Amino acid sequence: RYFDRQHHVRAIDAVLAAMAGQGRILIRYSGTEPLLRVMAEGDDQKTVAAAVDRGISAIAAVVRV
Repeated sequence: RYFDRQHHVRAIDAVLAAMAGQGRILIRYSGTEPLLRVMAEGDDQKTVAAAVDRGISAIAAVVRV
């Protein structure tokens, strides 16, 4: 599927909202493999895990063919 900036930004915004300012997240396409990397860190492991799960779901919905 082609890159649709608007939908990708919304998906990333969902991840940032889930973090609620309690950590940081990096989402990027791999330069060497056909995959998307989602890396996160924060003070509360449950918040980070929930944010990553939400982000993966949101992004997967956008990039499905």
